[in-house]
Amino acid sequence: MKRPLMILTVLALALCLSAAAETPADQPTRAYPVSSERAVHIDSDGVTTLLFYADGVPEPWPCYVVHGPVARIRFELGATDNAAAMRYDSRDASVPVMDLLGPEGRENLYEQVVEGGSDGELLHYSYGTLTDEASDRGISFLLLSDEAYIDEAVAFLTRSGYEGIRWEYAKADEAAADGTEEPLQAYIVHVVDQNFDPVPGVYANFCTDTLCTMTQADENGTITFTGAPDNYHMQLFRVPAGYSFDRGFELNIGDTYGEWVLYIRKD
Repeated sequence: MKRPLMILTVLALALCLSAAAETPADQPTRAYPVSSERAVHIDSDGVTTLLFYADGVPEPWPCYVVHGPVARIRFELGATDNAAAMRYDSRDASVPVMDLLGPEGRENLYEQVVEGGSDGELLHYSYGTLTDEASDRGISFLLLSDEAYIDEAVAFLTRSGYEGIRWEYAKADEAAADGTEEPLQAYIVHVVDQNFDPVPGVYANFCTDTLCTMTQADENGTITFTGAPDNYHMQLFRVPAGYSFDRGFELNIGDTYGEWVLYIRKD
């Protein structure tokens, strides 16, 4: 069954909000990486970016030409994003963001098939929307297996009710390439409960194979560890009264400074 293109617009994010997942009370202790802001990156090799416009639609949809049948998508979440209430919706699937965490725990990854069949027809495009139930903010985009199939994407948008479809190649983002963003100078972990409220007073160890260093979350539930980069894993060992966590939980944070959100349970 075809999904309507309205899933690509911020105004229609409510279509998928009813399926959004809350962190249940018995959710195991989990963590996910965060960045300065929410973003979607296409990590396939040699990606070309187009912008599709339609009459009456204020913002264009980015269209990533991946030059192949599969797109490798990397999602970045902001520190204020509640991953448990977020989903990624595509032409063929709806996936909780908490299920997209890569095996190393440092990236949210998804491989999406761009080419697929529908009603006996081979389609060379797909689409996706990263959204959450807490706001109307979302990121929507198109995927195309090759520039030779641009006309298919135009026809798809037209069939979906949009008029005056036009496109252009995206200009290089010079601001993103100028290196002005300050790199992190610490390992930062934001501790929250299942309601996304900060949890102060959590104690954790940052450990290498030979040494552990104790840290404590501040009044905002933030743990900041400024030790020299090394192959660390973080272990929880004390939480405030009224909270609980999985005793065997470890967060492998690696040898590069980064930022994470960590869930523990409020009993």
